[in-house]
Amino acid sequence: MLALPKNWKYVLLAGISFFSISLPSLAGEKINIIYSPFQFSLQVDSLEKFPNEGIVNQELKFYLKAAGLKDEQKEAFRPTLLTKYPIDGVQQYLRQMRSQNLV
Repeated sequence: MLALPKNWKYVLLAGISFFSISLPSLAGEKINIIYSPFQFSLQVDSLEKFPNEGIVNQELKFYLKAAGLKDEQKEAFRPTLLTKYPIDGVQQYLRQMRSQNLV
């Protein structure tokens, strides 16, 4: 059986949060999160409605339930999705390409 790290819930939420803050530059409809060997997909709409309106659709509900978050934790997570961070998408892409070339 595949062993997950102890903190996989936080890694998943951090990944969702990280990719949600760069949404304007991606201008996509769906976010794909790859956490070896798993791949997750999440609609951008899910990440917009939750922090802004408090609406949790079925897709996001699955991930929040999988993370085992209580209602208080979900509410504490909402501001994280609204926080803006200075991320240069081109710079991130180039770093990724360099690291792939090294492997």
